Amino acid sequence: MKNKMLTLFLVLLISALILPAACSNTITSTSTAAPATTAAPAQTTTAAPKTTADAANSKTTTAAPASTTTSAQVFTLKFSTFGQTTEFPTIISYYFLDYIEKNSNGRIKVERYPGGLLGTSAEQFNLLKSGSADFANFGPFYQPQALPMHAYPQAILGGSEAVLAFYEKLNFTIPETSAILEKERTDNNIKLLQFFPVGETILLAKKDFTSLADLKSMKIGAVAAAHMAVWQTLGYNAVQVMVPDMYEALSRGQVDAVMMAFSAVMGNSWYEVTKCCLGTDEFSASSNIAINLNTWNKLPADLQQVLIDGAKAMKEYAVKLDAEQSAKDWQTLKDKGLTTGKLPAADIDSLYKASLAKWETDAMANLSSPVVASKWVFSEAKVSTTIDMFSCTGADVN
Repeated sequence: MKNKMLTLFLVLLISALILPAACSNTITSTSTAAPATTAAPAQTTTAAPKTTADAANSKTTTAAPASTTTSAQVFTLKFSTFGQTTEFPTIISYYFLDYIEKNSNGRIKVERYPGGLLGTSAEQFNLLKSGSADFANFGPFYQPQALPMHAYPQAILGGSEAVLAFYEKLNFTIPETSAILEKERTDNNIKLLQFFPVGETILLAKKDFTSLADLKSMKIGAVAAAHMAVWQTLGYNAVQVMVPDMYEALSRGQVDAVMMAFSAVMGNSWYEVTKCCLGTDEFSASSNIAINLNTWNKLPADLQQVLIDGAKAMKEYAVKLDAEQSAKDWQTLKDKGLTTGKLPAADIDSLYKASLAKWETDAMANLSSPVVASKWVFSEAKVSTTIDMFSCTGADVN
C-alpha cells in the first residue's frame, strides 16, 4: 500500500513539474512565430542555418518590384523601309536599330519590315505619319504636297561629307530654314533623327554613252516626279518608275537609263541589266531615319537620349562605310564588265543647274500658294534667303 501511495505521489509531482513547462513552451512558440509572419527579420533570426540565404531572398523579393515596374518597361516598335536588306540605307538603319536595342538594355525592341513589306517607297511617309510604323526611311521628295519645302535638290556637288553637312545645316542649324522644315515635319507627325550619305549619284544605261547627248534617243527612268521634271526640262524623255520596279523596267526595255545614288544601284543590282555607268560628281544624303512624333513623345527622356546617341553613331558609321564602299563599288562595276567613267564637266554643270532651277521654281510656287502662306505665315525675305541657301553647295552654307 505504501508503495502504491509513493508511486502515485511521484506521478503527481512529475506531472506538476512538466505541465507548466509544456504550457510555457507553447506560448513561446506562438510569440516567436507571430513576428515572423509580420516581420521577415524575426523569422530569419529563428532559423539560423538559413539566415544568409533567406535574408538575400527576402531583400530581392521586396526590392525588385519597385524598380522593375518603373524603369524596365519594354517598348516594342516597328521599323519599315522599302529597301532590301542588301541596300546601303537598310544596312545603316539596322546599325541604328541594333544600337538602340543594345544601349536601351532591352527596353526597346524593334520589329523590322524591309523590302516594302509594309508599303512602297512612296507609302513610307504615310506609314510613319499614321504610326503604322514607328521608324522609317522616307524620301521627302516623294511628298510634294505634304512636304513642299522639302523638295530641295537631293544631291549637291562636293562629296558625301559636304552634302551631309549641307543637309544638317538646312534642317537643324540655320534658323530660317530649320524652322520652316521642322514645322512641316511636325505638322505631319514626324520627327527627323538623322540623315546619312548614300554615295555618288551615277548614271547608267543599257548601251555605251559618253555624254548626255547620247541619251536623247533613250527613255530615262526617274524615281520621283521632281527628278522626272528635271530631265524633261532638259529635253529628255523621262518616265517615273519606283525603285523596286526599276530592275524589271530596265530588263524589259521599258526604260533605257537611270540616274540614282550608288547605294540603290548596287543594292538592287541594276548593273546586271546595264552596260555603261558614268559618275556625275553629285552626292546625296537624302536617306534618313525618322520616328513617329507620338511614339517619340511616349518614350521617357533616357530612351530619347539613346535614340539621339544612336543617330549620331549611325551617321559616323555611315560616313566611314560610304568612303570604304565607294572604291569597292566602282571596281565591282568594272569586274561585271561595265564601261565606267565620268560625265563631261559641261554635262555635270547643266544637270546640277537644272536641278537647282527646278527647286527654285517649286519653292516660289509654294510661296504663292494660299494654303502654304496661311499655314506658315513667313515673309518673302526669309524664303528668298532660304532659296539662296538651298542654291549653294555644302561648303558655301554658313
